[in-house]
Amino acid sequence: MKYSIAILVLATAFNTFATSANFKGSLGFETTRIQKYRKTDANTANAALFSSGETIPGSIKDAGIQTYIFRLNPEIIVNDHVSVFSELSSGHARGGNIGGQGNLNNQGTGFGGKFYQSAPSSSDIIHLNQAYMDIYADIATFKVGRFSKHWGLGAVINNGKKAGDRFVSRYDGIEGNFNIGKLYITPYWAKIDTSIHHLQGSIRDIGVSVLYDDPNNDMKGGLLWSMRKAGSRSNAMTLANTTAAPTNTILSESSIRMFNLFYKKDWKKFGFGIEVPFMDGDGAKNIYGSNTNQGIKSISYLGEAHYDINSNFSLYLNGGHITGDSNDNTEFSAMYLNPNYNIAEIMFNYNLFAVENDALNVHDTAVTNATYAKLALHYKRSQWTWKLGLLWAQANETATAGLQAWQHDLGYGYTAAANQDSELGYEADLSFDYQWNPNLVLTGFLSYYAVGDYYAFNNTASPLALEDIIAGGMKLNLNF
Repeated sequence: MKYSIAILVLATAFNTFATSANFKGSLGFETTRIQKYRKTDANTANAALFSSGETIPGSIKDAGIQTYIFRLNPEIIVNDHVSVFSELSSGHARGGNIGGQGNLNNQGTGFGGKFYQSAPSSSDIIHLNQAYMDIYADIATFKVGRFSKHWGLGAVINNGKKAGDRFVSRYDGIEGNFNIGKLYITPYWAKIDTSIHHLQGSIRDIGVSVLYDDPNNDMKGGLLWSMRKAGSRSNAMTLANTTAAPTNTILSESSIRMFNLFYKKDWKKFGFGIEVPFMDGDGAKNIYGSNTNQGIKSISYLGEAHYDINSNFSLYLNGGHITGDSNDNTEFSAMYLNPNYNIAEIMFNYNLFAVENDALNVHDTAVTNATYAKLALHYKRSQWTWKLGLLWAQANETATAGLQAWQHDLGYGYTAAANQDSELGYEADLSFDYQWNPNLVLTGFLSYYAVGDYYAFNNTASPLALEDIIAGGMKLNLNF
């Protein structure tokens, strides 16, 4: 009752005091069935989560995932010089489980995932993902408050504008967008969400992006530089899981630089885009369970291209090389893409360790430690779009017996007892989008995942007997 009254008061206030108020947002529902989600028929109920390699502990054969996405974006135009924008969401990041509240905490995916992910770290039922003012001045447009950012292909910094996006790269601070012809220069200063802002746990991010945007020639490109510093007590920079042995270790102070180069060009029938994020820095203390600082250095390459054969058929080719952490125990080199950046329906799209573990979240996963290529054919006619995609992927880093290794899905280091294969496998996806009306889209998919021998690794001399995965599901997304 009290929530209904609060919403009514808020809506009345908007109508009373604002020159122009508007409510936007999205609501979506998903149901997915994944057969043999553990990639094996073996009973792995007694497998230890943090010492069994790629083995998913559990005994259930199939997974049923039913979740929702919800975000509300009130906007107020105060006058010609100031507008107010906000975003409210519920549950974990922007949603939760249908049939129960589920886990509301952001677990993150490894150190790299925590570093540039920015889902709420709190367990509040309602999250204020954005609340900022746009101030329009003669020299620039300024954002002040909590706002989102997007860069390039959205592989690392992603504002989550699509209806199915669950995460948002959010910043608490100020930025200015200075426009000189087709050149946009955007410096910013911000703090990043942690649960102990007023201690030594804050993460401060300063940066600047330079973008050249020529819409007349369908071309844009630029460079983003940022420096992200974390205090000695940052919760967001701890090891990924509170149950990891020996304890939930603080990684201590860190200073990480990121350079992100991107370029995108479209012609009448053909277009392509590239993004090259590079990170380096120091201060990842205790990341391998030791008490010495580790350097951080990683670089990845992503490319997207499409060719319109005719008005109905289009070809798409995506590829990438996303670094994993090597076993030299000198520099942490794994990179985690933004979880909004999906390349398949199954692979890198679900954290399958979370199916039978309520301390984890099934959507906390990201593309990492992979070289991949995907070819897709789209057929569009009237309100229907049919998509057929074929994906191949291979791990860049694998475990070697007797050496330090990194479990990329859960984000922890360990000493390997056996060698690991590099093949991640193949996936075939058939899906459709039905544009029910301008605001409502119904999506369905059927996928077959030929699981690679990388996932047979259980850190013993007797690897798992693998089984392939079949999955299918439906999604309904409303934009309003």
